[in-house]
Amino acid sequence: MLFLCKTYGGLKMDLTKKDLVMTSRELAELTGKRHDNVMRDIRKEKEKLDLANINNELIFELVKYKDVKGELRDEYSLSKDGVMMLAMKYDTITRYKITQKLNELENKIKLPVTYKEALLALVAAEEIKEQQQLLITEQTEYIELAKPKVEVYDTIIKTDGNYPFKYVAGLLGISKSEFVRKLKWLRIISETNEPFYEYRIAKQYFRTFFSKNWYVTPEGIIFLTKKFKTMDDNKAW
Repeated sequence: MLFLCKTYGGLKMDLTKKDLVMTSRELAELTGKRHDNVMRDIRKEKEKLDLANINNELIFELVKYKDVKGELRDEYSLSKDGVMMLAMKYDTITRYKITQKLNELENKIKLPVTYKEALLALVAAEEIKEQQQLLITEQTEYIELAKPKVEVYDTIIKTDGNYPFKYVAGLLGISKSEFVRKLKWLRIISETNEPFYEYRIAKQYFRTFFSKNWYVTPEGIIFLTKKFKTMDDNKAW
C-alpha cells in the first residue's frame, strides 16, 4: 500500500492513495495462488490495456518490496479496477473472496483528499471532542449536585429510623432554618421547636430521646414530604 503526505492550507495529513487498494502479494494470499502466477496474470492484463492505448499506470503500478532476506522484489499495487479485472478471470469462490475483501477495505474510514474534506473532517472531530467534554462536564456537575442528597441518605440510614431536622431539610432540598420556619408556619411545631401534641403523640411524626432535640420518624418524613409538595404546588407559602 502506498502512502502520500499532503498539506491543505496548513493542515498536514497522511493520506492513503485512493486508487491503490491491494498489492499482488496480498491478492495471491487471498486467492491461494502463487505470487508469480498473479504477476503473470497482471502482465497479461497490462498488455491488453497497452494495445488499446489505455493508461494503466495507476491500475497496475509496479513497485518494490523487501523479501525475508532483505532483497528487493517486484510486485504490483492494484487499484479497485485492477483487482476487479483480475477477479473476472478467476472462479466464483475466488471472485467472492476478492469482492468481500474490497468491501472490507471500502468500509474502513475514508480519509479526506481535498482541503474541504480535510477541514470538514477536522471540524467533525472537534465537535465530537466538544460533545464528549460536555458529557463529562454534565456528569461531573450531576455528581456534585447529588453529593448532598447522597450524604443525607447515608446519614439517615445510620440513624435507626429517627432523622434530625437538618437532614430532613436536606432531603426536602431546603435549609434547616427554612424547614423550621415552615413547620412553625404550618403549626406543626411551637416557637420553641417542640412538635404539637397531634403530631408528636397522636400521629407519632416526631420523637425525642431525653434531650431537647427532636427527630422525625419515617411516617413523619412521608407526611412532611407530601405536605411540603402540596404547599409548593399550590404556591401557598
